[in-house]
Amino acid sequence: MQHYGAPTRLLDWSANPLIALYFAVEKVIRDDPGVNGPNSTVWALNPWWLNASLRFGSKRTQVEGPLLPDWHEAGRYLRDLERAFETDTNTSQRLPAAIEPPHIDVRLAAQASRFVIFGQNRDLSSIHAVRRHDCQLIKLVVARKARVKILRELDDMGIKESTVFPDLAGLCTDLCRKWSS
Repeated sequence: MQHYGAPTRLLDWSANPLIALYFAVEKVIRDDPGVNGPNSTVWALNPWWLNASLRFGSKRTQVEGPLLPDWHEAGRYLRDLERAFETDTNTSQRLPAAIEPPHIDVRLAAQASRFVIFGQNRDLSSIHAVRRHDCQLIKLVVARKARVKILRELDDMGIKESTVFPDLAGLCTDLCRKWSS
């Protein structure tokens, strides 16, 4: 929803590391086509590890892996649409959770979309589990000089605008890039 300007507690990520790499380098190249500017970053997260650190009430959760939207535990994060817009409604959950959405949209499926849904704590880097020695959230830095080459190589592997955004807008962007170069 944030791509369309709506506020959201969701952080989107991809189960496909090549899609994640595409987003990391493409956005920076789009904003700054040269080799200047900051390095790109890909974050890798093990959703099983993240959800293993959750607690529901006073007992440890029995959830293994990403939550599915229709699970009881997910209901603590996901409100009914009408209740979500009430002014006094807030989630009772403090920590973020990994959630696997139903792929009801072609973009969600093409991008192998997954989400982290935040509770009261909106900063993933500040949760206690991230500071532990067994943390399974890592930051991978892609040197700015490598971005253009990586984008070309991803294109050779079929990871490009028209496959990541399988609609007319994605196809038009690919065509314009191909004809401009």
